[in-house]
Amino acid sequence: MAESSPQKRPRQQNSIQALSEAARSFWHPHPTGQVLIIAEGEGRSGVYAQKVSVLKKGDVVVCPKGVKHFYGAAPDQRMVQMTITGYDPQGKNVKWMEPVTDEQYLNVETVK
Repeated sequence: MAESSPQKRPRQQNSIQALSEAARSFWHPHPTGQVLIIAEGEGRSGVYAQKVSVLKKGDVVVCPKGVKHFYGAAPDQRMVQMTITGYDPQGKNVKWMEPVTDEQYLNVETVK
């Protein structure tokens, strides 16, 4: 009888996410980081206690490991993003935390 191979854990998760107007994630860090690629629309991304960045089609966001952040669509339009998120040795890829408040979500960095 042949030995079965142990089930391998995935090394990364890739996804396409469509977010409707003003939709946003909760605050969360990733143990191995995350990459976001904006495919359509306009969005927002923020690191805890910092100003929020406006995201446009073609933008790439690299979230370093362990950094508490959020992402979401613009208040008045949807956003489609591709995500690449790695797994740690225990099979974890995110730690969901508290909701992003309206005040935090609307704290957008102004371009000079």
